[in-house]
Amino acid sequence: GAGTSFATPPSLTGGATTINVPGAFTLGALSVSGLNVTTTGALNLGSGTVGAGGLVANSGGGNVSQTGALTIVGAADITSAAGSILLGNALNDFQSTVTASSSAGPITFADANTFTPTSITSEPTAKPRRIPPFHCWLCDAQHQDYAESPYANPYPVKTYGLAESL
Repeated sequence: GAGTSFATPPSLTGGATTINVPGAFTLGALSVSGLNVTTTGALNLGSGTVGAGGLVANSGGGNVSQTGALTIVGAADITSAAGSILLGNALNDFQSTVTASSSAGPITFADANTFTPTSITSEPTAKPRRIPPFHCWLCDAQHQDYAESPYANPYPVKTYGLAESL
C-alpha cells in the first residue's frame, strides 16, 4: 500500500502519542512521554526519546528500523508482521524490558548499556534454538554464530535470527 507522505519526517514532542498509519511511515525526532505507533507498511522510528510511558511499535507490513539513536525509558514492545526488526544503533538505550516479535525476518538490537530482553521471537521456517543473552555478536539467518564479528564494532550488538527465542 501507499505510505503516508510528509515533506520531512514528522517530529513529535509532548505527552503520550498514538499514531495509526496505512502504509509505510517514518518518524523524525522524538521527545514524548509514551509512543504507540501502528503501520501497515515499513516503520522507521526516527531518533530521540520515549519516556516512562514506553514504546509499542507494530509494523504490519515491513521492517521496523531507525534513523538515529533511540532512548526508551519505559518498556518496549516491537512487532513486525512481515519484515525484520533492525534497531542496531550502538547509542540506543533501552532502559526497561524489551519484547520483540517478527514472523518474517531477523531481529537486531544494540544498547549502549544493559539490554534486558523479556521475549525476542522470530518464527518462520528454521528450527528454534536459544541464544544466551549478551553472547551473540552476529548470527545470520542460517543460525550460524560467529565467535568474532567480521566488522570492527566494539559495541554489544545482538542479532537474533529466524525462529530464535529467548
